[in-house]
Amino acid sequence: ETARVAVDGETLTRFSRKERVVHYGAVIAFFFLAVTGFSVFWGGGFALDTIRSLYAVHFVAGLALIAVGLLKVLMWRQDVSFEHFDRDWFKKLGGYFGHRGGLESGRFNAGQKVFFIFMVASVCVLGTSGLLLLALDGGGVRMALHFIHDLCAILFVIAVLAHMYLGVLLNPTSLKAIVRGVVPREWAREHHPRWLDY
Repeated sequence: ETARVAVDGETLTRFSRKERVVHYGAVIAFFFLAVTGFSVFWGGGFALDTIRSLYAVHFVAGLALIAVGLLKVLMWRQDVSFEHFDRDWFKKLGGYFGHRGGLESGRFNAGQKVFFIFMVASVCVLGTSGLLLLALDGGGVRMALHFIHDLCAILFVIAVLAHMYLGVLLNPTSLKAIVRGVVPREWAREHHPRWLDY
């Protein structure tokens, strides 16, 4: 369901319903993970029962993010593979710093591919360190795991915020694509010509 489908002469399907539902699942899981994680991190004044509830929600949301992350890998593993034309995108920094003219890009541009790979790696690190924290009682290893888990979580949040900024403010058509599933043909020709011509 990753192939583009013409809705009419001017519109293309960019994301299928299944892809959008999986993405919504990732957004919801991320929201609960961020709220519960930072609440525990900074919420020293919470009652013990509240902290236990936060940890429980955090655990379930973490499992959910791992599940939808796996689904995304299965759905988009070919679309996020790097191609020779991605080098030019990197050289011109995606056109964000003054480059004028089109850039070669497949279904996802090189920056989106890097973001996706970083997200998958982060989920692996967060999931592994989180499960190990549940299994270990204390000691230096647990402290090191806490540091890794917290640092990775902060980088994860920063990356997601950057993704939202680029996709919502700088390129609002991307937001419409993940909400409605469709994009104008001319937008696809400008931003993802290799995908359009595939």
